Amino acid sequence: VGYKFPKKWMEKIKFKSMDIYVSADNIALASARRGYNPMASFTGTSDSYQYTPLSTIMGGIKFQF
Repeated sequence: VGYKFPKKWMEKIKFKSMDIYVSADNIALASARRGYNPMASFTGTSDSYQYTPLSTIMGGIKFQF
């Protein structure tokens, strides 16, 4: 998700442009079990020998003078 601020606003603070964005991966898991990831065991291992996908959230601001 991203947003580019209007040029009219940027002229007031002497910027050419400014963008803000947020990106996310694996932030939800569809499961009947609440509060537990069924892909992993309590000891951190799994029967299928696969890594549990990590949740990643990134964001940033880009501006030009």
